[in-house]
Amino acid sequence: MSDSNVDNTLERIAAKIAQGEASAEDHRTIKLLLKRYPDLSDQFSSTLRRYALIETQLVSEKQKRTFRLSILNRLSSKKRTNNTRRYWLSWGSTLAALLLLAVFISDDLGTDSSPLLVDRGVAIVSRVALNSSSQPWQTGESIQPGRYELTTGFVELEFYQGAKLTLQGPARFDIFDAQNVTLHQGKAKTDVPEVAIGFTVNTPSSRVIDLGTSVGIHVNAQGDANIQVFEGEVEMVGNNGSSQKFVKNTAGQSTTLKGEVTRKQTSNAATFKEFDKLDTLIQKADEERHRRWEKDRDFWINDPSLLAYYDFQPTADNSRVLPNIAKTQSSDGAVVGARWVDGPWPGKHALSFKRPGDRVRIDIPEKLQSFSLVTWVTIDSLDRMFSALLLTDGYKPSDIHWQLGQLSLDHGAIIVGLKSLSGDEKDYNYQPFLSKRDSGRWFHLAVSLDQKTQTLRFYVNGTKLSEQNLKHSSSYWSIGKATIGNWSSQREMNPLRVMNGAMAEMMIFSRVLNDVEIEKISQVTKYR
Repeated sequence: MSDSNVDNTLERIAAKIAQGEASAEDHRTIKLLLKRYPDLSDQFSSTLRRYALIETQLVSEKQKRTFRLSILNRLSSKKRTNNTRRYWLSWGSTLAALLLLAVFISDDLGTDSSPLLVDRGVAIVSRVALNSSSQPWQTGESIQPGRYELTTGFVELEFYQGAKLTLQGPARFDIFDAQNVTLHQGKAKTDVPEVAIGFTVNTPSSRVIDLGTSVGIHVNAQGDANIQVFEGEVEMVGNNGSSQKFVKNTAGQSTTLKGEVTRKQTSNAATFKEFDKLDTLIQKADEERHRRWEKDRDFWINDPSLLAYYDFQPTADNSRVLPNIAKTQSSDGAVVGARWVDGPWPGKHALSFKRPGDRVRIDIPEKLQSFSLVTWVTIDSLDRMFSALLLTDGYKPSDIHWQLGQLSLDHGAIIVGLKSLSGDEKDYNYQPFLSKRDSGRWFHLAVSLDQKTQTLRFYVNGTKLSEQNLKHSSSYWSIGKATIGNWSSQREMNPLRVMNGAMAEMMIFSRVLNDVEIEKISQVTKYR
């Protein structure tokens, strides 16, 4: 079933059921659809539960108990009326109540029925510099408890309780929760405000409890911990339980705990000097990243199959124009409502799509035998069933729809909708993609359709994750007049498809890019 039909049925009727406004006709429609398309049952169920789960976020535990009692009273006293419409409206309201009641009961039983609403992270990555580790540290990423390694460079973590921990590679460390980490080897520096006092860094020989505000910790290969207090006070607890407090030492001394022996020694200013240069290092890294991106951009501009390249760099004289820098006749994009924001690094811009009217209008007139679509996006939240990347006006024969979807409660999906010239349509999905902890991360996405092999390929950050056979063939595909970040549905009322995130790049090719080429384009996401 096409996404437009899903829009007109599942989403609309689910909303009416959840609001207690579903009619007898709505219930008959859903019954017929699910009988004809049984594979939509899970999707419709997820949609109903999503509406119900929205409601659960609006009430306290006390309100939940009161609500449950009132629903049970309503169900036990409800009488059938002779008025058919009133009966069905009443039944729709009751069904909505039952859906909510089921969610509440599952909460009482301890069932995590809404993974999407659970954040298991304890910190976020605030800055990364000069990192070539196998661990893919991404700015804005939510970090869960676990064991981590930093081979080179720096990573700065902001913990949910308020503490900040900066680590320099090589370093090995465990994160237990928002107030406790273990540094097995390497260098770290804390910044602990009053609200986060008690933030603890465990070492092989001690526990370092930061009482505010800044402490440097160096654990060598033998497990000896060298502690230098830059500001405030720290408590060191040895493995034997002995405890000592230390404050900032103006005499240039640090404290070393070796085994169970604590001694003061003259501090080596060079031990933590790199941390003072972090801002400069990050600035230089960002400048180098931008230069490499510009070099790659200039390379792809010369590809004769590149129909459109929107690099999302505003022109000085007109912020409402999104230039197409490809060497083709395709037009520039027209920015409507969307706002210019900072992109993945200083100097790289992006457009934010938040409000219902935010969009970019484009026109790609060519008929495409094969094609590749490439974009670079960050999604704040998948808060609706479909979120547009690139959608043609309406959904006509030969049209291409590329969007993200909320087809499950615990993750999103990448969706390519294709409607052949004969009118046959099919949605091709790759999932799972984008859980709640990925909010704010930048992703490089690509899809390519190979007309010769009749296959469609999905890529995330340069890696091919899925290859699917086309169900319906078409002599060509087309984009024509289309919208980036939203949908111009050609209906009297537009279904809400605004992306709810930001985009920093969009490329449209009239050929299949191979795996190596996709990986090369995606290198921009790996620059540090």
